[in-house]
Amino acid sequence: MVLPSRLSRGSVAGILAMGVALAAGSVPPAGASSQIESTFAKDQLASVPASPETLYPNGLRFDVVRKGDVVGEHRTTFRRDGDTLVVDSRMSLDIGFLGMTLYTYDYDSTGRWRDGVPVAVDARVNEDGDIRRVEARWSGDTLSVDGSKGAWTAESPVLPTNHWNAAVLTRTEVLNTITGGRNSVTITPGPMERVETGAGPREARRFDYTGELEVQVWYDARGRWVRLAFEGKDGTPVTYVCTECGGDPNG
Repeated sequence: MVLPSRLSRGSVAGILAMGVALAAGSVPPAGASSQIESTFAKDQLASVPASPETLYPNGLRFDVVRKGDVVGEHRTTFRRDGDTLVVDSRMSLDIGFLGMTLYTYDYDSTGRWRDGVPVAVDARVNEDGDIRRVEARWSGDTLSVDGSKGAWTAESPVLPTNHWNAAVLTRTEVLNTITGGRNSVTITPGPMERVETGAGPREARRFDYTGELEVQVWYDARGRWVRLAFEGKDGTPVTYVCTECGGDPNG
């Protein structure tokens, strides 16, 4: 899931422009080994065999930061229902000024995965009382979606934009679980950076989405999602800062 690029309406838009991104830290020296480089290659990260329960034993939790202030939280949890992995994601924003609530945004989604591939996603967005829903179902390589962008089907494998799964890095189309739209993207490896997390700093590679979805996502060497950033409508950065994203940075 990614936050929408437009998070407000009317006069709230300027206040809501979302925040100054936290610095990612130092970049490894230019002489970093080819072994490290290959470890962080997107094909390698996308093929990490560990289950999400192993990668994220306590789930995922991020603070949503704007202009140095925490304005919301994103949580993802994993549980088993027979042979199905159930992934619940929740994100909430509450923007206020002088004690008054100016804007609220809530996102809830439940995804179901079987044998490492998605079979269903149901998402609900409540933006200041405007409620939108997305329903997606996979049958083999066929995806059927009904959402605010209308109903459509795709015959090629399309993964949802729930960044906990690094397999998305090898795709050129993704399902936007906020709008229900199909976004064409190019995902390009960026530099390796030291990212602060709730368990201490860890080395991670940045991946830049360009095209119909503009966002930056960071993964560590085990393919764990550790950071996200994007720009609001006015170009002001928004950052997901990890407070729980897989425990021991070296584990």
